[in-house]
Amino acid sequence: MSKHTSRPDSITDRVFPIGDRDGMRSRRHRKQEDDNDTPAFDAGSAALGDPPRPRDSRSRRASSRPPGHHAPRARATPPRCQSPVESLTGPPAAGAGGLADADRGVLRPGSAMKAAVLHEIGGVPRYEDFPDPVAGAGEVIIEVKAVAVEQVDKAIAAGTHYASGQFVTELPVIPAFDGIGALPDGTLVGFGNPRRPYGALAERTVVAADAYAPIPEGIDPAVATMLATAITGMSITTAAGFVPGETVLIQGATGVAGRLAVQVARLLGAGRIVATGRDDDQLREVRKLGADTVINTAVGDDALARAFTDAEGDGYDVVLDYLWGRPTEILLRTLVPESFAFGKPTRVIQAGEAAGPELTLTAESLRTSGVEIYGAAKGLDAETMGSVYGQVVQWTRSGELTFDLVTIPLSDIETAWQRTDLRGRRLVVLP
Repeated sequence: MSKHTSRPDSITDRVFPIGDRDGMRSRRHRKQEDDNDTPAFDAGSAALGDPPRPRDSRSRRASSRPPGHHAPRARATPPRCQSPVESLTGPPAAGAGGLADADRGVLRPGSAMKAAVLHEIGGVPRYEDFPDPVAGAGEVIIEVKAVAVEQVDKAIAAGTHYASGQFVTELPVIPAFDGIGALPDGTLVGFGNPRRPYGALAERTVVAADAYAPIPEGIDPAVATMLATAITGMSITTAAGFVPGETVLIQGATGVAGRLAVQVARLLGAGRIVATGRDDDQLREVRKLGADTVINTAVGDDALARAFTDAEGDGYDVVLDYLWGRPTEILLRTLVPESFAFGKPTRVIQAGEAAGPELTLTAESLRTSGVEIYGAAKGLDAETMGSVYGQVVQWTRSGELTFDLVTIPLSDIETAWQRTDLRGRRLVVLP
């Protein structure tokens, strides 16, 4: 592992995170559990699967706070909208940070690039010219190769995400806070946290010299944007101690992370895989990925409870849960024994909240059911993260792990930003 692994807000957390980075999106932007962007968990101070927060004494991350448990925030007040040229030539906005001293010079002929530019909070980014970034002390220019557009990016741009105030400090601004790119010497890297107003959705961006990490050779840049999502499935081992042959239930298997988790569970040797979702067509696709049994959660409470009971066989050993909310509340009720017999242990991994951030957990659901609930970050450290990342890379290179993505050119960002037809596929922009 590189020296960057010790920095909780560094690119290691962006390149090697567990889960999708839209796990902390606002409730306004939360979708049903078969959405393309299955939310991730908040892995505490390492900011796994979510944008890093400021690390000052007044705003330290609550390391144990799960997704969705942040107090509701008012819609961000739009900053005064500047033109791209004014952003460089005018005086800096108070507290904006953003531009290096070198960037504040006169815009030179030929020093513009193409970018997705956001001009107002809640607006749609437009494909247009934007001043080229200029590296300041301790910074490096990245030639952007691929960027995954996820729900968290849209929530930040809409001003409804808790990190909106950190990432939209001035307008205009370029959205997205991480991606895959090349250093000046051509080395392919994953990068994160560009200096505002620069973001990832541009031909070039600028990051701190410790805000990137190499991407393994032989991995396509578009696929590399999804490696972190695939690692979510590995939490059945790192958090729950999965043993080959066990039965795994994946809640929310029709989303991007859920589909990859089905494949990972099969590759790890699951005896049976049960998968849930809300769309029959997508559930048929999940069967082809390796699920033995599928459950449609878009039914009444009693019907869903029966479906969970009918599918459990000898019991669920591990549950990887991207849903929470109603489906998981019903599941936990079905695990309560109907007699004084001890329930079979079931290890539940909390990895997302696509169906809601809360549920009612009765005392008997824990007292006699044998249920154990873990956060998906349990068992993770630098060594473990490197190991699971290496396994995902190996499966990717061999073709055993497949990624369903849609690539579009940066010039189509306005249309792509508003797409709702991805159905379990990841949208990746190629500048």
